[in-house]
Amino acid sequence: MNLTEIHKLPTASKRQWLRSDTGLNQLQIWLNDGLCIYQIADRLQVNNSTLNGWRKYHEIGELLGHLKPKLPDMTRPPAYRIIEGVYKYHRGDVLEEFDTIEELWDTKFVREYYASYGYSPADYYDNCVKNLAYNGECRLSNTFYITYCSINKRGIIKALIPPKTLSTE
Repeated sequence: MNLTEIHKLPTASKRQWLRSDTGLNQLQIWLNDGLCIYQIADRLQVNNSTLNGWRKYHEIGELLGHLKPKLPDMTRPPAYRIIEGVYKYHRGDVLEEFDTIEELWDTKFVREYYASYGYSPADYYDNCVKNLAYNGECRLSNTFYITYCSINKRGIIKALIPPKTLSTE
């Protein structure tokens, strides 16, 4: 059974699958790959508390043992990133990241984003560069941001002022 099929199962059936030989083998593979409880729960599409509750089943509890629920280190160095999500709360998904604003601006995402509104990205480049130089971010919409940022180990996005003055030529 593949993950797509598992995702369609109700939670009780996911638990039964995980207790089967196939499920226990898969759990062992994920643990050997270094996945934490949060990542395994995400793969199964169950709550972290649900997976922790399944420790009471002998075969699952033996494998999970004393594994502490820990978040993976999400630290990422400063870069230009396209962020989708609720950036206002310093969370979001990184769609793409680049070393320079020029590389970012030449992406399919930027071209298609502006084309969907009937605009050319070139018309907005200077304004975006000024915003990045001023506060480290350029808001495209309520959903998408271009930002120069770092990401800490908990996944919190922190906008930074780019290290050198950006030209608007």
